[in-house]
Amino acid sequence: MRIFMTGFEAGHTGIWDASSYVTVVDTQARTGTYSMYSGGNDDHHGQHNLSSGPTEIYIRWGMRPGVFTLYTAEPVRLYDSAGAAQLTVTINKTTRALEVRRGNSSGTLLGSGGLASQDIWTCIEMRVLVDNSSGIVQVRQDGAAIIDYSGDTQATANADLGRIDVGRGMRGYYDDIAINDTSGSRNNSWIGRGGIVLGEVAGAGTHTDFTPSAGANYECVDEIPPNDDTDYVESDTVGHQDTYALQALPVAAGEISAVQWIARAKLDAAGSGNFQRLLRHDGVDYNGGDLAVDVSYQYFTEIFDEAPDGSEWSIAKVNALEIGMEVS
Repeated sequence: MRIFMTGFEAGHTGIWDASSYVTVVDTQARTGTYSMYSGGNDDHHGQHNLSSGPTEIYIRWGMRPGVFTLYTAEPVRLYDSAGAAQLTVTINKTTRALEVRRGNSSGTLLGSGGLASQDIWTCIEMRVLVDNSSGIVQVRQDGAAIIDYSGDTQATANADLGRIDVGRGMRGYYDDIAINDTSGSRNNSWIGRGGIVLGEVAGAGTHTDFTPSAGANYECVDEIPPNDDTDYVESDTVGHQDTYALQALPVAAGEISAVQWIARAKLDAAGSGNFQRLLRHDGVDYNGGDLAVDVSYQYFTEIFDEAPDGSEWSIAKVNALEIGMEVS
């Protein structure tokens, strides 16, 4: 199943669990409008925590390397559940080949290949299975296999993966990041060279119970990046719903492997409160579980490998989708 994805189309670094000295920009993008820029220092990165602690994952990321800094270029570093470095993808400063090392950037070299050319977008896919004897690391660049290693991929006491960092030490742009684990019947293997585009709020949906800060409800939730307390909708009435129609996707053909619902919310006073994800598909409302909010803005996301009725996604289904929330 798809356990993480971002094309930075929210225009905001808050989609990471944590980030350090990175920005979301519209000056470069592999697909869509936005990408993440890292200045290339060792502590510059976006971070996502893999709460399920998988032992095997498939990763895809797009990158556009810039000029190398003094630091070791580490587009991706994977940690175990205790926060210790498990595997690191580096770029050789002399040959610009991609390298995979067990542990951190000075760990045992497991394989190298490909070419990270300056100022050119490239798509990297990687399969990782953590094990101290039967592990696997396979890497593809733009669809071509460049690394195929089997053996010891476990650098720590834990045979799992708990976190991914993107952007350490490599100045440049990153886009279209996605991670699959091996569970479920969909999105359980190689991700492919596709991209991530925005289903943009463009009109009122079936439900308009929330109070807008000004104007129409949908006009208060369509800003990219979000402007927080300037435009918003609000309600403290349990059962109130708001949904929004989407602008047609900027692609007319192709497969949809996953759809992500994203909301940004906070409480406007001290206390507690909950809301639920709401999708309206084919005339039926589908709610999620309770999501707790507090007095600071935060992002809430949920990924759908299939449409809410259990069918495969299509461009037409996404274009007809209404997205929103319900006070719970």
